[in-house]
Amino acid sequence: MELKDALKNQSLSRDETITYAKKYIEINRYSFAQKIIFNYLRENKFDEDLFEILADVYFFNGDYKKAKKLYSTIYKKTKNDEFKRHICQKIQRTKERIELAKNQIKLAVVVNEDEDDFLDPIIKGINNDYWVKKYVIPRNYVRFQKMLSKALKNQIINKKSYKLIQKITNKKLKKALKWAEIIWVEWANENAISASYLKPSYKKLFIRLHRYEAFDFYPLLIDWTRVDNLVIVNNYIRDILDEKNLNIDNYKIKLIANGIDINRLSFHEHSYGYNIACVSHITPMKNLHFALEILRKLLEKDDKYMLHIAGNFTDLVYEKYIKQSIKKMNLVKNVIFYDWVNDINEWLNDKNYLLSTSICEGHPFNIIEAMAKGIKPVVNNFYGAEFSFDKNFLFNNIDEAVTMITTDQYDSKLYHTYIIEKQWTEKDQIDKFKKLIYELSK
Repeated sequence: MELKDALKNQSLSRDETITYAKKYIEINRYSFAQKIIFNYLRENKFDEDLFEILADVYFFNGDYKKAKKLYSTIYKKTKNDEFKRHICQKIQRTKERIELAKNQIKLAVVVNEDEDDFLDPIIKGINNDYWVKKYVIPRNYVRFQKMLSKALKNQIINKKSYKLIQKITNKKLKKALKWAEIIWVEWANENAISASYLKPSYKKLFIRLHRYEAFDFYPLLIDWTRVDNLVIVNNYIRDILDEKNLNIDNYKIKLIANGIDINRLSFHEHSYGYNIACVSHITPMKNLHFALEILRKLLEKDDKYMLHIAGNFTDLVYEKYIKQSIKKMNLVKNVIFYDWVNDINEWLNDKNYLLSTSICEGHPFNIIEAMAKGIKPVVNNFYGAEFSFDKNFLFNNIDEAVTMITTDQYDSKLYHTYIIEKQWTEKDQIDKFKKLIYELSK
């Protein structure tokens, strides 16, 4: 079973639940680990191993008292003396962390349920320096928030009414604002709007904008006078925001590009070859048909070229279209779909190129992960691509992409070094966030 399917499976055994929960933690998806444990515990009673993992998740999320309480429950109920001693050590560690937290800056991270893909590695990197708590907005309330934001945009309600409704209904955000000294809203979306309205003036607020939000209506509704910093992942986003006449003070905007765990990605020399990788959720914006056109042109030169696609379709209409196109273009033998890939590092080992045909990106992990491994990037020159990538990695049409793939120019060390020199590692990203939070705390 793939990791993505484990969350949907309501009949996992105890051992399967433990296995998948641990796997989610290994890839820094603590909220998924929590979900899969909750799914199991709905139908089952006390389980000391699952309770321990759940307490570990609470500890990671900054809920130290909750973690301590759960560890204590395990300690009282377990009959295994060795396990008792093990849990006792965790209780002691939690007590020490509670004492340490009393003198640390309180940072609340606000994010919608299932939208924290990019958060946990950063939280892991900063939560020794600050008391970090993650506040996850439940999916059912997110729907209400989106509806409310659209009502504000369409002037169905005014700002005063919007703020009043937020004060009455937005319990999770209000808890975050009450508890923290600094609030980080992940994504410049409906949470960012409400936080900018509700934030007490003496507290600090920063928002991280990834990509799609810049093209949507959300930034138009945020009260930027009450936002201390805006974090962007690519500099072209400044231009998009300027076009909207938002008048955000330039000093407030901080560029912090996405960072990858370079130690998790094994580098080795790759070379010219026939295996082309595409890695992403498959949406119309990813422009996969363009990749099929490039493949068809390559096959005119050599029938050994293969397009390997790691990712799942999110749009049924687009899935039907792409699969029909593959048949009509006689590409069935040369295209392989892998759906979700658990271990992208291993999957990329035998690939020669990372092909990205997307029409728009923020700061794409798929490209920089492949480059870190020494794989040649072949990137569609989407709007803003030149802010991140050397022109030698970009193509503007099918013929240029084919030339990039068929030429024998290949330099794995260059691609790997490029990531490091650009400071696109997880460590660089964490250091920049620490600096930002430190400055806000002064």
